[in-house]
Amino acid sequence: NSTFDDKEKKIAIDGRKADFPNGIPQCGTDAMRLALCSFAGANRTANLNVSVIVSYRNFCNKMWNAVRFALPNFDKFNPEDSHKDLDASKTTPLDKWALKKLSLAIKAATAGLQDFKMADAVNGMTHFFHDEFCSVYLEGIKPIVNGDDAAAKEVVAAVLYECIESTMRMLHPFMPYVTEELWQHLPRRFNVESIMLAPYPLVNEEWLNYDVSIVDTAFATASAARSIKKQYNINNNNLEAIIVTSQDEIKPTIPFISAIGGLGKVDVVAPGTQIAAGYASSVVTETVELRINLKGVVNFEKELERLEKKLGPLQQQFQKYEEKISNPNYATKVKPEVQELERSKMEALKVQIEAINKNIQEVKQLIA
Repeated sequence: NSTFDDKEKKIAIDGRKADFPNGIPQCGTDAMRLALCSFAGANRTANLNVSVIVSYRNFCNKMWNAVRFALPNFDKFNPEDSHKDLDASKTTPLDKWALKKLSLAIKAATAGLQDFKMADAVNGMTHFFHDEFCSVYLEGIKPIVNGDDAAAKEVVAAVLYECIESTMRMLHPFMPYVTEELWQHLPRRFNVESIMLAPYPLVNEEWLNYDVSIVDTAFATASAARSIKKQYNINNNNLEAIIVTSQDEIKPTIPFISAIGGLGKVDVVAPGTQIAAGYASSVVTETVELRINLKGVVNFEKELERLEKKLGPLQQQFQKYEEKISNPNYATKVKPEVQELERSKMEALKVQIEAINKNIQEVKQLIA
């Protein structure tokens, strides 16, 4: 017997058909288990969101792809010797950043398990592997992986192995099948036949205490580069850029900035250095500014024309709302909920207009 009446059932079925017209996709037990753990909070009940389960199925695919990317780097790798390549004197700022993020994830997972806060554990582990390891570290090391520096490749292999192998053990209680399968493909660190017999990873206090703020600055710089490229609809990944800063420690992160930001040659100059016209600018931090050479890449006159053409209709819409709201009878004759909706639309238009006006001023400066 169901607690829902026929009308409620129809609404639920129609809603599900609208969300998944081709049916609910197969996701597997690991994705299902991880999703259920991510819902586990203070309440004894949880609303089952199918989209979350699908996202964790995609997370499983991300794990497979990461291992597939890493395996060729393990051809000559010996886990017993990895501690030598993970020495602080050999690792780059980006390597240290990845190892610190791994330690933070292990700390979050361990605390979540000990305190029975499964959602906290899941969030800590998946955020590290998906958002930090895959999206940042793997992209940042591609110049090394594709390069000819054998010593640098050995260090990268050690960091790759540490992050992937530890993550498999960390995630195993939540995703036993995919982690077992992937772990079996990795070089063996422990003399055990199954990942379920391997110890749970421990926090490395040395890595946890690494100062990786310069990598955060480098990532912000790369994000600024991507924003500029998106603003001007540029797909070119060989743009010249200049970083204006007095922080010399940013120099070792240049390959990372170039790879993540989609840039070519990147120079670092001191504040006050004269820079030619045609460079788009973005202030990253109080001490770091990014300049990208757009001369010959962007037709500034056409870009200005495009922005002004886009601005016109928005200004007209905003003016109509202004005239409507300024009517003396508006407050008394228009329903409060309609007033709230129209004011929110007006605020959104204002934000768009201000952004376009800012872009127009930037393009005018580039023309000058």
